[in-house]
Amino acid sequence: MASTAFRGAHGLAKHDMAKHDMAKHVPAKHVPAKHSPAKHFPAKHVPAKHVSIKHVPLKHSPANKAARRWPPIAAILHPGLMLSLMLSLGSATGARAEARKAYFAGGCFWCVEADFQKLDGVGDVISGFTGGTLANPSYRGNHQGHYEAVEVNYDDAVISYAALLRFFWRHIDPLDSGGQFCDRGFSYQSAIFVSSDAERRAAQATRDEVDALFPDAEVATAILPAARFWPVEAYHQEYASKNPLRYGYYRRKCGRDRRVKALWKDKSWGLEGSAPPG
Repeated sequence: MASTAFRGAHGLAKHDMAKHDMAKHVPAKHVPAKHSPAKHFPAKHVPAKHVSIKHVPLKHSPANKAARRWPPIAAILHPGLMLSLMLSLGSATGARAEARKAYFAGGCFWCVEADFQKLDGVGDVISGFTGGTLANPSYRGNHQGHYEAVEVNYDDAVISYAALLRFFWRHIDPLDSGGQFCDRGFSYQSAIFVSSDAERRAAQATRDEVDALFPDAEVATAILPAARFWPVEAYHQEYASKNPLRYGYYRRKCGRDRRVKALWKDKSWGLEGSAPPG
């Protein structure tokens, strides 16, 4: 019974396969090719029909018709008005593309850079040296006579110079004449570097306000003319984001945030929705 259950590759039982092998073989009849019933019909040649391309004169083209309906704006504006429009558009574009810069010294440039980077409207913040006469100052080399400072690139359509000034004051100790926090010495003193009379007036106005906030103390932060700014070595740039553990440890140990919060905790001046100190 087991043998009858076995199936071959073609679905036949084993004994059926034997009968299939014994079936009479009938060879297929050979028909010579010349007597093949299929007839040869040569392909009928149909000459290609010539289709001519219709020529449309240029003056009647759709593009020219549209141009006649809607002439260029220069053709319908008075020449003087057109020139005025071009000049106004050019000046507006130039104003948007102009980058504004502000310069501040507030002790360690790592911290000042990181603070300003929190603000909307602020782009690149670059650490470096300024205020001195020595060329090519460096951190590991000589930077005598220079302040540690930052260059703040900002969009004044988003944040004003006055807002930058108030933010700066609230993130330093303006009463410290010997440096800032744990960093002591001339290069760590605070200062505002102004590039125009308008910036000088704005800086002085905020300094007067800070004077009024601390009537029993003397404000030590200087307002100085902007000098050449020298970016510091690359490993100091973006230090807070590149070295968060070292930076965080230094900032806590230096006591910067503790002093700023204690100094400004009861002063609502200059906040303007900016990030809190630290």
